[in-house]
Amino acid sequence: MDEYQEHANLYDPVVGPFLRSTHRDMVHLLQKHGCTTVLDLCCGTGLFIGEAARAGLIPSGVDLSTAMLSVASKKHPDIDFLECDASSLPGEKGSYDAVTISFALHEKPRAVALAIVEEGRRLVRKGGLLVVADYRVPEKKTSIFSPCIGLGIRCVEYMAGKDHNRHFREYMKRGGSEPFFVEAGLDATVTSTHMGGWSGVFVCRVD
Repeated sequence: MDEYQEHANLYDPVVGPFLRSTHRDMVHLLQKHGCTTVLDLCCGTGLFIGEAARAGLIPSGVDLSTAMLSVASKKHPDIDFLECDASSLPGEKGSYDAVTISFALHEKPRAVALAIVEEGRRLVRKGGLLVVADYRVPEKKTSIFSPCIGLGIRCVEYMAGKDHNRHFREYMKRGGSEPFFVEAGLDATVTSTHMGGWSGVFVCRVD
């Protein structure tokens, strides 16, 4: 069953405004490092892909949800989308300048999230970038609004469904994105933070 079937048409108007600054930072990072071809894993409705295409990059997307990809392909009919499990992807090693993952790792079982990152790293050319945006535990005093933002994030994740929320809570219990990247064996650097410090853009250069 497609867990996003009931939410696909609501995703852009409800969630999109909160991700815009994150996606713009990701695009600027890719442009700064001379990346052109970009594969967006767990691309959903294509929010990041739209931002990347408008900036002149050449994006394509992968997602397992038929409903989400239906929305994405209607918005971006000239972009290639593949309905596929991001933890087991086709394609040759080093096929892209960059691979991106936006707010997908926290909602997956740990083993699946680690496999997605490993596949992303495999598909990036030598010297290219793996860029991930996801939740983190903010430093103290990041923002006076941080506690309220954190509560809002927990509410959204709760409404996303039982399994989704369980994986999110486990992700955060383990410390969020920074410990995840250590477990994945990645030297990832946070380049910007968003949502009152509760999310970040992380970059890893693939050697």
